[in-house]
Amino acid sequence: MTPKVGGKQRLLLQVERFSRRRWRAVFLMALLAVLAASWLGSRLELEADILELFPKGNRYVSEFRDALLDFGSVEYLLVLIQAGKGEGPDEIEDFADLFAERLEALPQLVEDVQYRLRPDEQFLQLFYENALLFLDPKQIPELAKRLSDPAIREKIAENRLSLAAPTSALSSDTLREDPLGLMPLFVDQLLGTQGSFRIDLSDGYYLSQDNLSLLMLVKPAGHSQDLAFDEELLAALRVAERATFDELNAELAEFDSPPLGLTVEYSGNYAIAVDEAALIRDDIRFNLLFSLSAVSLLYWLCYRRFAALLYSVIPLAIGQALTFAVAFFALGELNASSSAFTALLMGLGTDFTIVMYARYVEERQNGKGLAEATETMVGETGLGVFTGAITSAGTFFAMCNSRFRGLFDLGFLIGVGILLCAVAILFMLPAMITWNESVRRRKVDAVKKLHLQSFGLEHLITLSARHRGLTVLAVVVLTAGAGWMALQLEFDDSIKSLRSGHSRSLQVQDRIGEIFGASLSYMMAIADAPAEERAIELTEAIERRLLPYLEDGTVASYNSILSYLPAVSEQRRVLEARDANRGGTFDTARIRATFLRGLEASGFAVEPFR
Repeated sequence: MTPKVGGKQRLLLQVERFSRRRWRAVFLMALLAVLAASWLGSRLELEADILELFPKGNRYVSEFRDALLDFGSVEYLLVLIQAGKGEGPDEIEDFADLFAERLEALPQLVEDVQYRLRPDEQFLQLFYENALLFLDPKQIPELAKRLSDPAIREKIAENRLSLAAPTSALSSDTLREDPLGLMPLFVDQLLGTQGSFRIDLSDGYYLSQDNLSLLMLVKPAGHSQDLAFDEELLAALRVAERATFDELNAELAEFDSPPLGLTVEYSGNYAIAVDEAALIRDDIRFNLLFSLSAVSLLYWLCYRRFAALLYSVIPLAIGQALTFAVAFFALGELNASSSAFTALLMGLGTDFTIVMYARYVEERQNGKGLAEATETMVGETGLGVFTGAITSAGTFFAMCNSRFRGLFDLGFLIGVGILLCAVAILFMLPAMITWNESVRRRKVDAVKKLHLQSFGLEHLITLSARHRGLTVLAVVVLTAGAGWMALQLEFDDSIKSLRSGHSRSLQVQDRIGEIFGASLSYMMAIADAPAEERAIELTEAIERRLLPYLEDGTVASYNSILSYLPAVSEQRRVLEARDANRGGTFDTARIRATFLRGLEASGFAVEPFR
């Protein structure tokens, strides 16, 4: 006989009766709900952009996004090519030339490929016609020294000796283009963004100092925040990589040479985004399977019964599937933070089943029938369980007040998931117990197989009640100790800490930094003004503020428009220095005459240099 109950318990008892009497309908509805929810969950997108985890309206994030729209991507996909055993720069350079040719044939994906010193032809023309204006005013004395009569004659004689030496690295083209050796004064302007890397340009390629690694900078046509583009780009690069290996290995096979042992690895935000999206998928699968296995093991230890595993796993799996469906409609995507909800939900949701099934076992062992035991389980214990579910969900819903997208999504999904798991348990548990222990034919009475493991906690409770003072003191000491350790926690404000340490692309990025001696993280400063001249003046001011940080090593390098086009003020200083010495140091007639006489004295033909 059902005791008098309140309105809330009456509702729970109605759910219990429906589930126990219409268990087929409950199973069918659950199956259809899981199928629909699984399909919706499979359509969830993965958000690998770390910036999406930051609060909306954040000034710096908004300005960064605006800069990407105004200037295009400032990021590169980094390609690290390393020689295999017994290989050197020749193999690396041959591979890089052919690989770059294939990448440049992908204009829809790749804007530019930089891996060797190949200044733009238009820039070179501008440079050759205005070379003096690209010079740092501090280098004027050095230029004047190199243009003195003794220095000109000495340099031409040195060129003659270098050409005569059999091991000379000086080519006739180099001699004709730069007979006075002035190019080292201007090389930083030609290097541009590569000036921040420690590279060996003796062969014209971006080689490491030991010549066993080559760095390739690929400028993609899209943004790294577009995961679909990132995946298409990486897939195309890997196809081009395999084709390059196949072509070169086929040529080597004709000469009975072993295949290339080169390794090609990718980094930069484009590759990192693809890696992290894959890691998010793996984390979701692993968290779900691991937590499911852990919960199953716990139930086996507690109840020593296979049916008990199903009583726990099936309602939780239904709750998880329904949560994915809610995520599809409410969020549309999962990110690095919210993907952790599966494991948390499995651990939190299993408590409800443990408490309710334990009450059922206790009632059955006390001699009650199945219907009366399930009514007590749902009507009495279920009320407390559902109240606990609401309070637990409320705790996580409080995280939705956070402006950080990752915390908001995680709190929302766990809060919703807890409620859905509780509902799934209320409907499924009575239906499953009824089918398994009443409808299904059994050789052994189900009551005889019921088991409840306490793990000796009843003795701990007795001990705590007997030594109340000591128990309270121990709890206070442990709490104080834990509180002290909590105060020692440090705050890590690095965005890198939000990324997975298992990302292969991140590991490659660290290795590139070690090999080429440059930090691959950057900060952007934007000079915004109504006129171009004023914007350049502001850029000069920013560079002046950077100088102390360059000197103390805080900033490794920087690039701006002034790295390519010198400031007007510096150009004027160069012109003033030239005009002040036009009749002496920078007398073009004297320089030309001394140069031509030096060529004749050293036996050079004059005509190629005119």
